[in-house]
Amino acid sequence: GTTEEGTFEIVDLIQFNNDVFLCAAYTSKTSSSATNYVLKWNGESWSNITNSLVANSITIDKLVLQNNELLCIGKFSDQDKKFNAIKYNNTNNTWNQKGNLITRNLANDNFNSLAQANNKVYATGNFTSPNSGTYSLAIFDGNNWELAQFPPFIGESIVLGEYKQNVVVYGKSNFTNETIKISSGNLWQDISAGLQEYNVQSINSFAELDGSLFAVGSF
Repeated sequence: GTTEEGTFEIVDLIQFNNDVFLCAAYTSKTSSSATNYVLKWNGESWSNITNSLVANSITIDKLVLQNNELLCIGKFSDQDKKFNAIKYNNTNNTWNQKGNLITRNLANDNFNSLAQANNKVYATGNFTSPNSGTYSLAIFDGNNWELAQFPPFIGESIVLGEYKQNVVVYGKSNFTNETIKISSGNLWQDISAGLQEYNVQSINSFAELDGSLFAVGSF
């Protein structure tokens, strides 16, 4: 919530190894910088497992599980090194660098939506490449971030979800009226049938329940 001193916001939470992990951000009204946290609930009490990588991160966006590891995705820096993922070490309750940097322009690049499927983390947002253009989908294989060679939407990939262990994407393109696609290997399959009769103004999130995919938004 918001106090006279600043604003505290819960960003994400996840269950891992019978504990609940929660990441949060605190923005002080007297300072332009934010202090980020990760807390762990063991069933009886909360413990603060924040280290300097978390506290000094530019953004902290999501907690994900990949290859039985707990990762935190965001924009992190350690002296001259910059990267987008840190891994939790359960033995000493700390966080360590993992992976490379996909948000090369730290001021303008960002993560918009993240999902995990098939041991890969998918992220939409603004990601600049030294060679060309701006991309809206990046994939993390556990070691490196790469821009999607075949993005689902030419225009913009916006919101991600998970369905039957695959990633679903809501996006926009100037060349087609397709609005939702699902990953199929390295390709993307249109699953927009039935939505052509509606004006899809926005989709905010996806959820899977009893074998069905739900999309919440404005139609």
